Amino acid sequence: MSGSVLQDFLVIMVVAVTVVLICSRFRIPVVVGFLITGILAGPHGFRLVGSAEEVSKIADIGVVLLLFSIGVEMSLKDMLRMKRVIFIGGPLQVAVTTIIVAPIAYFLGLSTSEAIMVGMMAALSSTAISMKSYQEQGEGDSPHARAAVTISIFQDIATIPMLLSIPVLMGSAAGNGGGEVSKLLIYGSGMIAFVFVASRWVVPFVLEAVAMTRNRELFLISIVLICLGVAWFSSVVGLSLALGAFLAGLIISESDYSHHALGNITPFRDLFISLFFVSVGMLLDFRVVLAQPLLILALACGIVLLKAIIVVPICLLIGYPLRIAVLTGVGLSNVGEFAFILANAGLAAGLLQQGNYQIFLAVSAVTLASAPFLLRLAPRLSICTGRFANVSFGRKESFVAESSREQLVDHLIIVGFGVNGNNLARASQAVSIPYVVLEMNPETVKEARAAGERIYYGDATQASIWESINIAKARMVVIAISDPEATRRAVMLVRTLNQSVRLVARTRYLNEIDTLSRLGADEVIPEEFETSVEIFTRVLRYYLIPEAEINQIVQEVRSDNYEIFRTKDSESALQRIESDLSHMHMTTLKVAADAKVVGKSLAGLKLRSEHGVTVLLIKRDGTSIANPDAMTVFQAGDVVVLVGEDHHIAEVTYLFH
Repeated sequence: MSGSVLQDFLVIMVVAVTVVLICSRFRIPVVVGFLITGILAGPHGFRLVGSAEEVSKIADIGVVLLLFSIGVEMSLKDMLRMKRVIFIGGPLQVAVTTIIVAPIAYFLGLSTSEAIMVGMMAALSSTAISMKSYQEQGEGDSPHARAAVTISIFQDIATIPMLLSIPVLMGSAAGNGGGEVSKLLIYGSGMIAFVFVASRWVVPFVLEAVAMTRNRELFLISIVLICLGVAWFSSVVGLSLALGAFLAGLIISESDYSHHALGNITPFRDLFISLFFVSVGMLLDFRVVLAQPLLILALACGIVLLKAIIVVPICLLIGYPLRIAVLTGVGLSNVGEFAFILANAGLAAGLLQQGNYQIFLAVSAVTLASAPFLLRLAPRLSICTGRFANVSFGRKESFVAESSREQLVDHLIIVGFGVNGNNLARASQAVSIPYVVLEMNPETVKEARAAGERIYYGDATQASIWESINIAKARMVVIAISDPEATRRAVMLVRTLNQSVRLVARTRYLNEIDTLSRLGADEVIPEEFETSVEIFTRVLRYYLIPEAEINQIVQEVRSDNYEIFRTKDSESALQRIESDLSHMHMTTLKVAADAKVVGKSLAGLKLRSEHGVTVLLIKRDGTSIANPDAMTVFQAGDVVVLVGEDHHIAEVTYLFH
């Protein structure tokens, strides 16, 4: 990287931080902030960046990583639980929007191919903005949020064939559409076969071998290699880099290491995709907006209204009531980030004219900026449905069954599947507490999953790992790993993602107690002290301290962060034990065949009244006589448990020999 490019990156970062901070104050989406950054720093703004083309090339990596992460995140099983939404609602929304927008664009003066391109771009909505807005409003699990996000994910997937259709549209404009279609089908079939083979046999074997090394750097390099390698192979055979990246993610999603792979790639994806939006902003000529602001505003309002109206009857068809359909329509009314990717590809191929491209960028930015505000306003709009709120035309029963996907809610998260984690999982299973396990040992994960455990291979220091197991709805987290640095980072991350979850951390080191408590752990359990507590508890029981008093002592020791073991001057319940334990003793004796006690009763021997010794238990012929009465007679072979002062027990021992 040359010095000028590095300088451009520094300028972009400074401007981006400033602009995004200002946007956050007004609750404007981050994507819009990056677009504004590009406008200000680009050749049509203040010309702060001299190597816009170089920045754009590097930003293309962001597109690759974004599509790769979407491929990794895809869960076919979860998607199939909402099959009416994904297989009916999604295709209908994309197809109807394209069919309606394309003729309008053609009527406004665009060519047939360009009008179809604009129709496809208008059909796409923002997955990122919708998901973030719903989560901020606490509606992440609501029916309209699930439907909107599911349809927008289908739109993301539909971007792939849309990108592939660009050469077809170009060929159609040149009179060679049939050849392009045949070529597309051949290459597409080949890639599907490649994905099937790689996901079933090649990639799982490679990732398992890499994971066995327990080397994070090697794992990250392997993930990037798979991503870029498949993307490059896709481009070599005539398909797009974006398609290859998506397929690479899809391949990894079928392995046990998908969550960990996503956690490793997310920081790089976020950085590069930010550069992508900045590079898009650099291409936007703000003078176009200033020259025709009314046109931009009218088109933006028209797109928002049209997309919302299209979605409502589709949702009614698949079984949603009218109120939910309206909310879903508002959630999908914006133009998403993938439309920028599609627009860039169309511009590069010459399918989209520069002027129309500028207008589309401006319109998309307006819809994105308005999306969070519309989503907050949507519940008020749905009230207008009045007594028709529950009207639907689809099979409502089927819809309800499909959308009630299994959720991890009110669950226990166990980090580490060693001895402690394994025992905790067994105890949780015995009392029907829902739990999920995170573990970094691939062999352990493989064996536990084969045994039916709900366990994932993942690094607890990665935010995406916690989000994938729904940390926001968890009830308790127990971190039982031996890595002190990873424990600290995991505690801090959990507390950031969920302020109310009960967080228990295990540590081996005394000096970690205060640190982990300060980072957010509700309880810190040091191994060495817990061992001491267990040993001391057994000692107290042996010396006949009442169980209630023992429990009080243990509770006080733990609640005070084991202060009694850490300092000599600590006040505790131990000092309130009034019993003098130094001379008390419990012993077990066996009655010999010719012992003096054979044939005599407890009353006759007067062990308690004359010798100060109490008989607690007599074991005879496999049975136990607890607290024997005064008439109990000793027999040869009895095992007798006695308690008393040391010298008193010594005085009566000869009676049993």
